Amino acid sequence: MTTRSAGEPSAELLSFDSEFWGVRIAKAPTLMDDWALENTIGCMWLLIPAHEQADIHRAEQNGARIMDVRVEYERRPGPNLAYARPYNKTDVDQLAAISRTAFRGLTRFYADPRFPNERCDDLYENWLRQSADGWAEQILVLDDHDGPVGFVTIHADDDHAWIGIIAVKEGMRQGGVGVELVRSAEDWALHRKVPRITVATQGCNIGAQRTFQKAGFRVTQTDVWLHRWFYD
Repeated sequence: MTTRSAGEPSAELLSFDSEFWGVRIAKAPTLMDDWALENTIGCMWLLIPAHEQADIHRAEQNGARIMDVRVEYERRPGPNLAYARPYNKTDVDQLAAISRTAFRGLTRFYADPRFPNERCDDLYENWLRQSADGWAEQILVLDDHDGPVGFVTIHADDDHAWIGIIAVKEGMRQGGVGVELVRSAEDWALHRKVPRITVATQGCNIGAQRTFQKAGFRVTQTDVWLHRWFYD
């Protein structure tokens, strides 16, 4: 459900997120308390450009709290030696296990004390499983002798491709696996013949940012995520 009037910002009720978290959740570009209360929203997620400090301060003054900085990267796909392979159904449980641990302490869900850490782990496992069920266009996997050590999910339309999530197994991080996965995603996008590939990550996720920078991506947008809860 989205509400919009001429010249006014819009708010959207997020059905999947509401069901997953067990509370009515909405997303908006600015704080909309009246709409939230009218629609019995429990938590409103605000995504505000980082340069709009007045809007961020106004949201904070009205009870919203900063949870994350969203950094978006982009580059034009170029040819790469791609070592990752397409996933198969037998990979899914191992990829789900990687996904459960890859984002701990790094995303706005873990930053929000109202979301239990175990449930945040469930979120990323669910994200991978839904991607394997057809939400993503492709999942690429890197292996070692023990099986998968990392994966990347990719989406695309006629305008561009984008990385959904990228995750590397514990003990294998900072060893170049992430860069190889990004380059494989870029090669996939090149063959898809889209003009650009994008990815968004967290401001505190320095490892991910270094990975994308090593792969030639450049920052195009920085936003701030805030959460506004409407009950104690």
